[in-house]
Amino acid sequence: MNTRAVPLSLKDAPALIERLLPVQRLSAEAYKEQMANVGKTLTALGSYWKGRKPLILNKACILGCLLPATVDSARDLDIFEMLMGMDDMSLVARAKRQPRPKEILEKVSIARIEDYFTVSPEGKLPVASPVDWSDRAFANVVVAWRDDVHERERRRISAQLLPSVPYRERIDDMRRPEEVMDTVHDHIWDAVNAHLGTRAFSFPELVEQLGQMRFGHRPRVADTFCGSGQIPFEAARLGCDVYASDLNPVACMLTWGAFHLVGGASANREKLVDDQKALVARVQNEIDSLGVETDDGGWRGRAYLYCVEVKCPSTGWSVPLLASRVISLDEAAIAELVPDAIAKRYKIEIISGVSEDRIKAASQGTVGREDRFADAHLIHQVDGVTYKTNLSTLRGDFEKPDGTTGNRLRLWGKREFKPQPDDIFQDRLYCIQWMRRKSKGNGYDFE
Repeated sequence: MNTRAVPLSLKDAPALIERLLPVQRLSAEAYKEQMANVGKTLTALGSYWKGRKPLILNKACILGCLLPATVDSARDLDIFEMLMGMDDMSLVARAKRQPRPKEILEKVSIARIEDYFTVSPEGKLPVASPVDWSDRAFANVVVAWRDDVHERERRRISAQLLPSVPYRERIDDMRRPEEVMDTVHDHIWDAVNAHLGTRAFSFPELVEQLGQMRFGHRPRVADTFCGSGQIPFEAARLGCDVYASDLNPVACMLTWGAFHLVGGASANREKLVDDQKALVARVQNEIDSLGVETDDGGWRGRAYLYCVEVKCPSTGWSVPLLASRVISLDEAAIAELVPDAIAKRYKIEIISGVSEDRIKAASQGTVGREDRFADAHLIHQVDGVTYKTNLSTLRGDFEKPDGTTGNRLRLWGKREFKPQPDDIFQDRLYCIQWMRRKSKGNGYDFE
């Protein structure tokens, strides 16, 4: 008797996303991916993009549109969770540490231990588990999985150790599905194929077959406002034909990089890394030959610290705007402001190895606020007198007749790269960290 719930043609079948979607689990997974920050798959191309969507949410939407909603909604949900890496056996594969055989035998009931595990020396364990390892008779026993036990069975047994806590807590210390995508789905294909009537053992095969059943061809996904490429990237990774475009050239560049760099073949990525290293070396050799970056002692600038400088309206002094004068806690380095009464400005001396008291004093710079709701203000002293000026006053903030606000700051031109002499805010370079190769061995000295 054929009990398959899905017809060979899905042309008129409702999509799964129209009937059900495990929103709570998806929400937890999406949050976990977003909190990975620079550890996310596509952030290697650039971490800042306002419209970045979780890849796992894109995957859920694409699969939800392809999978059919059958008369067995409970099984539909089971299969969907398997494909998403959300079922219990997938959680075992996502764990950062797999449970050891002794941990399993201590907590899981198994009728015949020898059906799943080898024990050395033989005959040292009872026939069934759980096993009390505090018994001295088991002190030197070594337990291992039998080689002929399928991964599916190992995961099924190990899943009984998963804690009975909300899903968000379960996955808190686990890898994301895409981090173990080569192995996390090893156990699912027999169940998926039995339910869907497919013959797939990978996502591209499954998507191809579902597309043929629903559309008569491989699914096509078009994203005309693709941003940094999350939707087309995930669609292509699943096996869809993808079309992507955007009005923003940066978005197009990021999407191209998602396909050809992150999603490219490993050999292509390795070649790209080698080409980048070669290019950096060529550029560095050219700069070294020009002698514009390294001095006679071999020192080269590693980090440049700039600040904005503004003229205090009460004193006429030019004051650097520094939220803190601490430069390095490791080196106990601070920026000391030395008044120059003749020039009406401050010289900035960099001092390292200072005391904790001086570090504490330097944590208060020339920019502060009375509380978190108050306007920030410029603060400095001249001849023992403290002067405070709101930054809004320095900018010349005002309210227009239409209720909007403006200020006296000059708009820079497209070709400008430094302030004009009469601009309110000026740039000032006040600290450089230098580096040079060690005379012996690898690495650098810093100063």
